[in-house]
Amino acid sequence: MRHFPLAVNPALAEACTALEALHLAVTRGWRNIVIEGDCQVVISRLLSHAEDFSTIGPILCDAKRLMESFDSCSVLSIPRITNGDAHSLARNALSNLDGTLPPAFM
Repeated sequence: MRHFPLAVNPALAEACTALEALHLAVTRGWRNIVIEGDCQVVISRLLSHAEDFSTIGPILCDAKRLMESFDSCSVLSIPRITNGDAHSLARNALSNLDGTLPPAFM
């Protein structure tokens, strides 16, 4: 698991995580994937064909390029309330600099 020390806001953290997950999927040879997220900014920009000049634009550009390498790649928005474990893990990761996994609450 990578630590993203410069991911200071939820959109940047989710964009970095999506890109890292795509790299993992490529490395493992997966051909059909689903990306789920509750950050609407990231989800909508991953689905958009418009050029993104925001601070997360270059990360999402790399992610979109990787998405094209799969036979099937779906991007889904999920409600934050159903994503509680991921939020707990993300909160823990921000304060867990030694990288021990999994945290005790999981």
